[in-house]
Amino acid sequence: MGSVCELKFDAISVLEQKSFVPDEFVCLFQESDRRRQQKVEEEEGDVVYSAPREFVLHRLDLLGYTREHARNHFEKWLEQERMTYSEFDNEGDGSWASEIAQALQHLSYVEWMSRARDVLPTRFDFTRAMDEYKDETDRQMRDLQGGWLFYDGSVLPIIRSLLEAFPEVREVSLDVGELIDAQEKLCETRRQPSIDGRSDLQPTVIIAEGSTDITVLKRSLQKLYPYLTDYFTFFDYDGPKPDGGSNYVVKFLRAFAATRINTNILAVFDNDAAGIEALNLASRLPLPANIKVTKLPDIELARAYPTIGAQGVHKIDINGKAVSIELFLGRHNLSADDGALIAVTWNGSISAGGRYQGEINEKRRIFERFLAETSRDEGFGFYRARFPELVLLWELIFTLARSPQRPVLLRREL
Repeated sequence: MGSVCELKFDAISVLEQKSFVPDEFVCLFQESDRRRQQKVEEEEGDVVYSAPREFVLHRLDLLGYTREHARNHFEKWLEQERMTYSEFDNEGDGSWASEIAQALQHLSYVEWMSRARDVLPTRFDFTRAMDEYKDETDRQMRDLQGGWLFYDGSVLPIIRSLLEAFPEVREVSLDVGELIDAQEKLCETRRQPSIDGRSDLQPTVIIAEGSTDITVLKRSLQKLYPYLTDYFTFFDYDGPKPDGGSNYVVKFLRAFAATRINTNILAVFDNDAAGIEALNLASRLPLPANIKVTKLPDIELARAYPTIGAQGVHKIDINGKAVSIELFLGRHNLSADDGALIAVTWNGSISAGGRYQGEINEKRRIFERFLAETSRDEGFGFYRARFPELVLLWELIFTLARSPQRPVLLRREL
């Protein structure tokens, strides 16, 4: 029979694949999900990747396989099948298609999900009477060769639909059996760049204006969304020591576009006068679809923020004028010893768009407070409550980094 890998919802077998592990399975997991499943007769046991249902759903969202896409995917298939079998039924000797055509007319996404709850756990139950079905839909759903349960080759939207149909599922797992070496890091290996071409599993690269921005983004992803860390990588300001700043980010983007790099890239500019100006410039570049640009989002905290200028201290909306990554590190870290927010100071310069440029005071102190707080392991629920502005920022990044609704390329046998 040969070795197989198996995708499961708790104890329910969902899909098997002989001889190789498809990228469509691998993309649901990251290396931190790796476990060893001990077997009584073996010393080492099989390699298993396992993650909670909510983590896998978030990963599918990031890949573009949202709840809405899964439903649309099914309904497009259903529309095409109805049309095809209606034509067969109306042909001269099309009586063979009549029952299928009628079943398709009565089928809906909700009905398919309801049927799936019965079919998926029992489709390999060979104690059931053969050739006995409730109706034509049941027969088609249980057909192991091109049936209606896995109705086409794009299995990720179908996996998403099945997860929606089984809300009680707690864990999604991938048992790779003997298909990989016990020491091989499957998820990590598949996400590495290859000279043979770019895999759809490669992470999105995030660029920001400087090393502090990158450190905050990297650290916050680890603390707020630890189950998504393999899906992103970050521009390295520490190793090669490239120049930082909004203008240099624009130059990097222009260079990446000129080299026709096919990696997914997202550039995040500050939400200050210089950042807005650079964002507008970058937005006018002929960037390919895989390179996107954005800015730090407007935040409620900045709508009435203390500032210091030539005319004294005033609270004003600094979104678009003086919002840097430090404003996302929590009100508690932005507060001075007396409880007041650390002020922004206007530097007197005016951008081409007519905006004043400001900068928050005590940047280093705020940053070090953040590093100290996130050096502990309090769990992602704790950190999301502490850093609502960073949650807002990552939600924006997830939306922009979300892959278009496209099939993940399979890595087939050599």
